[in-house]
Amino acid sequence: MKRRLTIGILLGVLCMQSGCAKIQEYFETPLEEGLAYLKEEKYSEAIASFEASIDKQKDVGEAYRGIGIAYWEQENYQQAEEAFTDALLNGVDKTGTLYNFLAICDWKEQDLDGALQDFMTGIRCEPEGSELRQEMEFNVICIYEEKRDWSNAKARMEEYIAAYPEDEQAQKEAEFLRTR
Repeated sequence: MKRRLTIGILLGVLCMQSGCAKIQEYFETPLEEGLAYLKEEKYSEAIASFEASIDKQKDVGEAYRGIGIAYWEQENYQQAEEAFTDALLNGVDKTGTLYNFLAICDWKEQDLDGALQDFMTGIRCEPEGSELRQEMEFNVICIYEEKRDWSNAKARMEEYIAAYPEDEQAQKEAEFLRTR
């Protein structure tokens, strides 16, 4: 559910930034067409449209971000990561959402150090108290656990519980960490 909400929000942001008030049957730009295909879950067509935007040197960063989302939805995390990185190199806003995507791509690819770095960058991009920031902070703990870095996992968990005492899952995880 969170994944679909995140994708929906990102599509809305992309649409607003590209100047399209709503996705229509007729598109003025390949970026708009790609966004429509993303919404329809036609990922190959979306990628082709975004690549056309890149070829025309129009909305290059946004097109790479769209390609990243399409690959993400297809669970092709290596290509998604490459596209998100290209988006950053081509001037898209550095947001918590984008770094969260990058971190999860790294995590899926077993690049735990890369995931940790991207989560930390994403946390710095997100305002205090945001749901995404909380999710990324918890994921940092999970990465430390996966790395078997128990001291950092415990320290981060204590900070997390102090900030989010209502998180029952974290309370259970803290109990587990206390046994390590």
